[in-house]
Amino acid sequence: MTENCIVTLSDETLESYFAGIVQQAVAERRVIVTDEVQFYMVRLLCEFMLSDRLYRLDADSGHRERDALALLLARAESAPVDERVRLLKRLGDSSLYISGFFGESLARSLVDVEYYISMGGTAYGQLSEVLRLRRFVGATATVFAELAEKFRQLVEVLARVSLQSDGSAPSNESLLRLYDLWLRTGSRRVAEKLRAHGLDPNAAVKNPDGDQ
Repeated sequence: MTENCIVTLSDETLESYFAGIVQQAVAERRVIVTDEVQFYMVRLLCEFMLSDRLYRLDADSGHRERDALALLLARAESAPVDERVRLLKRLGDSSLYISGFFGESLARSLVDVEYYISMGGTAYGQLSEVLRLRRFVGATATVFAELAEKFRQLVEVLARVSLQSDGSAPSNESLLRLYDLWLRTGSRRVAEKLRAHGLDPNAAVKNPDGDQ
């Protein structure tokens, strides 16, 4: 999130701010989700408003590090029930947020967005089953089941939210980096970011030298 975005929240709560843009993004993506799942996504955005919450503090190095997804899942599978619930939720939440907000940067890493989508969907699915078997509040298990089923669609919703909540004006250098990333990956999300700033990448490709 940018500083510009934070400033606009002075007259309203974070929750109401995110509720508006999530509702708009859901409508634009034409994704059918329950009100409970929309509210869950709002709470997710509020939680990760501070990027530090995406990381854990390593006791040995003192540095903040992102949890390895496979390691989280392995720990969850062998953990007591309460800890398993926490770890699966952590895995699902962080995978959903990172996939939606940083999907284009994952194209440059060894672990791509498809891996995050797979791991996040698996985590929410397992969490739903754990809650159902433990007879937790039924609605809670249902919410996580829906998050698992529609994980990919919800990633696209958060990608749209990232466009709506980015109020900063890009530099020529940052636009060129985005355009270069689009050329290499063909990412739809990157193309949308370019269009949001008035640059149609498809048109640029068709007329690279300005010829008609």
